[in-house]
Amino acid sequence: MRQLKTLWAKVLRGDIKTPMLIAGMRFTTLGVKFLLTLFIAHQLGFEALGVYGLIAGVTIVLPMMASLGLISLIARDMVTQTLPELTGSMRHYARVMAAFYGAILLPVAIGVGVYTDHLWLSLGTLLLTVFEHANNDSFTVLINRKRPLLANVLFFIRAGGWMFVYIPLAYLVPQIAGIPLLMGFWFVALVISGSGFAWATRDWPWFAHSHANWRETHAWFGRYAPRSMKFLLSDISNGSGQYADRYLITGFLGLQATGVYVLFWSISNAVYNLVNTGTLQINRPHLIEARHKGDEAGFKAVFRKMTFGSLGMAVGLGAGAGVVFPLLLPYLERPLAEEFVPVLWILMIALLIRTGFDLLGNFLYANGRDVSLVATNVAILPMTVLSNLLLMPVLGIYGAALAAVVTQAGVLLARVGVIRIGALRAERNMTKGV
Repeated sequence: MRQLKTLWAKVLRGDIKTPMLIAGMRFTTLGVKFLLTLFIAHQLGFEALGVYGLIAGVTIVLPMMASLGLISLIARDMVTQTLPELTGSMRHYARVMAAFYGAILLPVAIGVGVYTDHLWLSLGTLLLTVFEHANNDSFTVLINRKRPLLANVLFFIRAGGWMFVYIPLAYLVPQIAGIPLLMGFWFVALVISGSGFAWATRDWPWFAHSHANWRETHAWFGRYAPRSMKFLLSDISNGSGQYADRYLITGFLGLQATGVYVLFWSISNAVYNLVNTGTLQINRPHLIEARHKGDEAGFKAVFRKMTFGSLGMAVGLGAGAGVVFPLLLPYLERPLAEEFVPVLWILMIALLIRTGFDLLGNFLYANGRDVSLVATNVAILPMTVLSNLLLMPVLGIYGAALAAVVTQAGVLLARVGVIRIGALRAERNMTKGV
């Protein structure tokens, strides 16, 4: 017990080898998520995997919509704010979120539940979404207050840790191994993670602003809302575009097809997350720093490193997964998945293109070209929907996978275009200056 307390104290202070621990936790999380996907497919079937995929999509996309772009805007202020300023701002933000969930999303969830005759599932998904949203914002606060180790420990608990308990229990007691048990374990992990944040920040002046009334919150919202709209549009389209296909598949092809697609999509997404955390996120601060200093040679060197590192990693890991994973499919005892192995290969191509898209997104972000960044993100959702509506009725699940390729290729070309136009304008301005 004393050793656990000492370890927790070091986590709170950030005295441990932070990068190594964070990388280890991220890799472990991705691994156990992969195991959970295989477990659900094998033990519960593709319909259950489809339901899980739909729930997971809601808990990711809905907080992006509910935040109204506010958290993306106020996150920048957190770095330099005093604790009273930060907690005051977060108190107003929490009130706005409570009003949005209570007045809009709760009635919607009830309506969806009654219409589909799955009220418990709809309300349970909303409950998970609320707690996921709160934990996501807690993660943002800790990261911007330079406590990355604690942020990632709590992230590990809610994003993967609970699966180490659920999977063995569900395997040993298959009678209870269903979606309700899974959602229950997930919810408990969210509560534990949120409690960890509350305990770690218990000395912060959270209640110093209890006198603030709703009129002050309204004024606060009026100051931030106009500027947050561009982030809202960007977050909704980018996030929804990555998950909209599974809902369209459910509507056109049913839950079994959704389960097959989610199985293969989970593999490509796991590879993407490794590429993102292993290359893009690590090099992004150096790219921004080089641009801030006006070091053109340094900027090009970092971007070149990001390009070769991310694309090389995407090709290597994607090819490896495309070869190895089909060899594991017979052990799932799900012949339906074996029939659609090419879907995985198509999604790996989409993964490579998506890596290029995000690579250019980092270029735009570092150069402060927010309008171009947001505009190309906003294009993702309508392109996803349109390409799926055109291809899926003709090609079925293959159409959904090809739609991912078409969408990512389209937005990638759009980013290449806006970057090229910007370069030509800069060259023209330099010529005029001369």
